[in-house]
Amino acid sequence: MSIEVLDSHVDVPGGSVFVRLWSLGRRNRPPIILLHDSLGCVELWREFPEALAKATTRDVIAYDRLGFGKS
Repeated sequence: MSIEVLDSHVDVPGGSVFVRLWSLGRRNRPPIILLHDSLGCVELWREFPEALAKATTRDVIAYDRLGFGKS
């Protein structure tokens, strides 16, 4: 199962948020969005998003909070 990883930025009030998508190319189901409970960035999720995408066959999205990581 091949995962495609796509990075982008989304403009929001106050700046630009870095977003990473792990995708199997099956976009017929809603994605899983990973939320932070504190200060955080995509890199803190390590291998979890890719494993989750493979296990659920759904796209997974994570983001860097504004002011952290690549945001």
